[in-house]
Amino acid sequence: YPATKKCISCGYFRHHNTNNPSPIVSTLTCSSTLLGTDEEQRMNAINKSMENINVERISNKESKQNRLGVEKRSWANKRNSSSATSDRLWLKACQTLLDHCSLKTAFEYLIRGGDPTRQITIEDTQYLNHSHLQSIDLVGRTLKNLANITGQIEQFCKFETAFQQLIRQQKKLPHQRRVPANICNRINRMIQHFFHSYLKLRKVTDFQCYVLTEWFTAALPAEILDFSHRTQQQIFDDILDQQVQQ
Repeated sequence: YPATKKCISCGYFRHHNTNNPSPIVSTLTCSSTLLGTDEEQRMNAINKSMENINVERISNKESKQNRLGVEKRSWANKRNSSSATSDRLWLKACQTLLDHCSLKTAFEYLIRGGDPTRQITIEDTQYLNHSHLQSIDLVGRTLKNLANITGQIEQFCKFETAFQQLIRQQKKLPHQRRVPANICNRINRMIQHFFHSYLKLRKVTDFQCYVLTEWFTAALPAEILDFSHRTQQQIFDDILDQQVQQ
């Protein structure tokens, strides 16, 4: 101990007998006090850091779940809205045929990709005005059947024939390739990014030459699966260039 009567670290008072001091007891008490204080501080710091880590993990998990939930709801809303639009157009086409009106709505339904073999269900009859027909007579009918019932079968057959010819002509048209493909700019940027990350400038001869250092793969976004089959085929043919690979 110094000249003071107590330890400046632990506050333990000096022994009264100055001739025979007890440094062992004092030293043990001081060291034990300091050891306990350091250990408590260390444990408190560890516990606090663990609590912060747990809170951060929980918050990240909740934010990820919320983000996934929002994305799922948005995609579900888009699908529901598209299906609801198709259902409204289908009911409108059926009603125009029942009212002996123009076939314009029925043509629009087919042009927008509607199913020509779709049949009227019991639920559909609740939204149709069919005073001159019973509900049981409408169930299972298609647009062509309704046109036959209302006496518009000739006009409907003419349009159906013209529509089928148009579809065949579109399939037979030569495929026009654009270089670079201009279907989806986002997909193009992603593929270019993957390609340029593996493309290095190397001087192997008298002139500078770009070479690929290794094989590379481009990951396409999963939203491609939400496109129609025809759009998917166009993307795969233009961007991935399947004809060249064959």
